[in-house]
Amino acid sequence: MNLQRKWLDALSLGALFASLLAATWMRWPDALVDFWRNLYIPWRLSEGALLYVDVADWYGPLASLVTAAAFSLFGPGLDVLVALNVAVALGCLFTMHAVLLHVGDRLSAWVGSAVFVLVFCFGQYTLLGNYNFITPYVSQATWGFFGVLLTLEGALANTKEESPRAWWLAGAGLAIAWLSKAETLLAAAVVVFALTALRRRLPPLRFFLGFALVSVPVWLLLTAEGGVLYGLRAFNQVIIFTLSPDVRATLAAVPIFATDLGTDAPWINLVAHASRGAVLLGVMTLIAFAPWAFKRAPRVTVVMGFLLAVALVGLTDWLRVGRALLVPALLTCAGASAALLRGEKKWAPLWLLSLAALAMLARMALNVRVFHYGFTMAVLASMLVVHLLVFEAPRLRLTPPLGLPFAVSALVLAGSARLTLHSLEQHRAKTVTVGTGRDAFTAFAPEHQRHPGLVNDMLAAVEQHTPSAKTLVVFPDSAAVSYLARRPSPIPEFEFNPVSLGFSGVDPVLLKLQAHPPDVVLLCSYDLRSHGTPFFGANDASGRAIAAWVKANYVKVASGPPGPLSVTGHTWDLLTLRTQVTP
Repeated sequence: MNLQRKWLDALSLGALFASLLAATWMRWPDALVDFWRNLYIPWRLSEGALLYVDVADWYGPLASLVTAAAFSLFGPGLDVLVALNVAVALGCLFTMHAVLLHVGDRLSAWVGSAVFVLVFCFGQYTLLGNYNFITPYVSQATWGFFGVLLTLEGALANTKEESPRAWWLAGAGLAIAWLSKAETLLAAAVVVFALTALRRRLPPLRFFLGFALVSVPVWLLLTAEGGVLYGLRAFNQVIIFTLSPDVRATLAAVPIFATDLGTDAPWINLVAHASRGAVLLGVMTLIAFAPWAFKRAPRVTVVMGFLLAVALVGLTDWLRVGRALLVPALLTCAGASAALLRGEKKWAPLWLLSLAALAMLARMALNVRVFHYGFTMAVLASMLVVHLLVFEAPRLRLTPPLGLPFAVSALVLAGSARLTLHSLEQHRAKTVTVGTGRDAFTAFAPEHQRHPGLVNDMLAAVEQHTPSAKTLVVFPDSAAVSYLARRPSPIPEFEFNPVSLGFSGVDPVLLKLQAHPPDVVLLCSYDLRSHGTPFFGANDASGRAIAAWVKANYVKVASGPPGPLSVTGHTWDLLTLRTQVTP
């Protein structure tokens, strides 16, 4: 592809990205859940806290360290984090385009990249605004995905000819994935091992230098802050956390993880994936035989067939389209593997892409979806299917009509636009302002979600009743209110839902609270039924002992209206510390 065409593709994709960025501006975050750890942790680090010691985290250090550095330079603010995440999203977009060019042509690469922007970058398909590239539930998910793409780009370039630049990219990508999240480390590692198997020798020195280019500065920074042992542990946080027995026990005990994986109803989910995958394979077969129909059928029949396809696009439940991704990914991987065993090396790029796609689906193997965690985990599988539809299927008959790939592309983009419109409707329902100044954003109105009202009410109560308080804990999630009020938790932990308490242990957290009681406590009405309990303090796993300690040692100074999902019966309660703390 010449330079002029590359710039044309980049400008068109950039314009599409900018349009959706503007259309959804500052309507991305959830007001209360998950996302605020991406601001709370770097804010604490920028003030001198030590990651994993003074402030708890489960994931790799890279994203938090870079954001903390940005906060040190420009001051903490949602706007700073958004700028960083926009840069990461654009990096993912253009690397994705390069990856798709290796396995297809200019059209399929452009369509796949456009689908990435339309469906995944700014998506709001649930009430929780945590599953987009601008304000993700954890920044490590998008940073790690960028690492996977860099690793994949470097690996694909080296399936054709040795490229020094590509080896540097692959090494740097693996390091970014290593320092981010478990599923991204798995996907990047699978790509590296697969490429090693293809070449039948280890990667060259340039690959390891690329890995060191990212990893060594991070390790040196961690070591300078906490010592050699701390640096080694923090650098390998993703691996240590994933292998922890407490983590495995919590994952087995909390229902939400079985639902995420699809093991809550394995046979039902298998049937759903098989049936929808079969439908998608049928569509690919029809596309493959379209050239025959063009030559032999009357033109009016062809037009009617295309109109029928348009109608099917309109009738398809696009939110459930993820159920159709697993079967094509598995079959593509199997077919490409067989071709490579026969010595057909031209299928190596498609094999690597399918392996990476399957590795990214590991955490949702029987419940694949493009929403929720699928905003990163299902991207590569979606790109693979777009490639099969736009590039591979029309060419199975070797001489496709000139317009066939364009017609298929139009249908794919139409389906993606359906999801975009659904997302924009959700964004338009956000009319309540939360936060002030650089942290201000727009969230759902009360008829859609209680979170914005809860956060605003709790922030106002803290400012009115406890303006001199230095430390604050909100049960079961402190990150949003603590960050916006600029009052940290006095202990490393700041999340107290059953998953977090399972990872940290209820008794160790209670001991830390007894040793360092916060000045102010907020008990928040928060639905935890997906975690296996109705609310914080309802049973032992959800912090009953912690709730009892709070009631014994704190005095209520304000409360919100009645609320059913609360240990106190109110939507929120503001409590201040008694003069003497009892164990």
